[in-house]
Amino acid sequence: MEVYPPAVCEPVDILTYTAQISGCIATFEAVLAGTAPFEYLWNFGTFGAYTTVNPVVNFQATGTYTGTLWAWNCTGQYSDTMALEVRVECAPPVHHYIIYLPLVLRNG
Repeated sequence: MEVYPPAVCEPVDILTYTAQISGCIATFEAVLAGTAPFEYLWNFGTFGAYTTVNPVVNFQATGTYTGTLWAWNCTGQYSDTMALEVRVECAPPVHHYIIYLPLVLRNG
């Protein structure tokens, strides 16, 4: 019978995050170091909390928003946190108007 050494679990470290922004919508991605698999909790307050790897958040209005990312690995043994900040510029809604002008007929 072979004996294997215990698995080593390197603590998770959030190195950085990015946000791909399109109007009011931001898609987040984090770069982590440590032993996978990782678990995530992205918290944006009134805009929701997400446990997905790459959450998509609709901020609904132009502004600068903050949040927090928590990451765990090795069955929750180690964790790290990072503050988040993102600026979104929502385009104003496009309104299409149809203007009907009176038709004037002349008897000629």
